[in-house]
Amino acid sequence: MAEALFFAAAVGAALGLLYDFVRLLRLVFGCDFFLDFLFWILTSFTVFCYLLVFNNGAVRGIFLIFILAGFILYCFTIGYATEVIEKKLAKKVKIQLKKVKKLLKSFKKVLQLPNKLYYNIKVKVKTLFNHNYEGEKDG
Repeated sequence: MAEALFFAAAVGAALGLLYDFVRLLRLVFGCDFFLDFLFWILTSFTVFCYLLVFNNGAVRGIFLIFILAGFILYCFTIGYATEVIEKKLAKKVKIQLKKVKKLLKSFKKVLQLPNKLYYNIKVKVKTLFNHNYEGEKDG
């Protein structure tokens, strides 16, 4: 029983680590609802697997309390320290993503260049052959 409770606290701490990763992604990309939903899906799957392995799938409050205690312990100790680091890292990643976005925009223009050249040549040739000269009869 003590081993199962220890692993319950370890699962809670691992879920805290997962939450730190999700928090970093939220700071960088900002899609809060999707990432929170994904976190809760992964959390429920993890807790289900834990209960399946250690308690044959039976839900007991003591295991859930220890998972919650491990999560809270992680969040209030290591979570505080990593939050500051994550904010700085997210700021740097956002700057790099803006540079990559700008580079991709320039690359897109380079890729569109042959199409623009083809279109310009096509328009020039069309206007050259469809030009009515003075003295020609329409008809």
